[in-house]
Amino acid sequence: MDIFGTMKNILFLFLFGICNLVFAQDEKLVAGKIIVADAKVSNILVLNMTTEKETHTDSLGHFKIMAKVDDLLVFYASHLDKMRKLIDDEAYNSKVVTIEMTSKIEELDEVVITNYSHINAYDLGIIQKPIPLLTPAERGKYRSEKRAEEFEAKLSTIAKLETLYDTIFLEKELKIEKGMAKGFLFYATDHEWFMAVAKGKNKMLTTFYLTMLAQKYNELRKNTFIKKNP
Repeated sequence: MDIFGTMKNILFLFLFGICNLVFAQDEKLVAGKIIVADAKVSNILVLNMTTEKETHTDSLGHFKIMAKVDDLLVFYASHLDKMRKLIDDEAYNSKVVTIEMTSKIEELDEVVITNYSHINAYDLGIIQKPIPLLTPAERGKYRSEKRAEEFEAKLSTIAKLETLYDTIFLEKELKIEKGMAKGFLFYATDHEWFMAVAKGKNKMLTTFYLTMLAQKYNELRKNTFIKKNP
């Protein structure tokens, strides 16, 4: 038996546990409520983009999620416009964080397009001085914002896939484990090339690649289960 190797592993796990403990000390359970004037507020996804923890609202729009200052929360439901909230000191110390969301506006059958290409940001007075260099903290927030935009694009693609393939198809035809349909779609949209395919209008091609990814996903799930249960 390699005693030194074992001691090294124990020391690593000990230090890793201490780091996690220190990191988690600033986190707390943040309570919030989502308000929508003309739509239901139940089962809205609440995702902490910093920690990747998630939860859903109850029938009254209430939710609770672990968060700390500077964490970015994303709120999503297929019938609502997406919303983001940066947890600042005020939100962190508030008993209940109120989030106002709006219903999606249905697209019109006919759209009048006017050419505004001659108008730029300078003409509108949006850009009045050079953009300042970002501090490390600001760059961190920018990365969180970028991750939020990528996540929103992923959710939009998943919503489209859910209209094309119901849970029965995913479970019976693609052999996705019951209750893992949403997880599989998140796995599929992790692949940028598949995101490009799914955004197109070729359902046959989308189905072909989705089937291929389902085989890989099921194999990964199987191998993970075997490792956890030797």
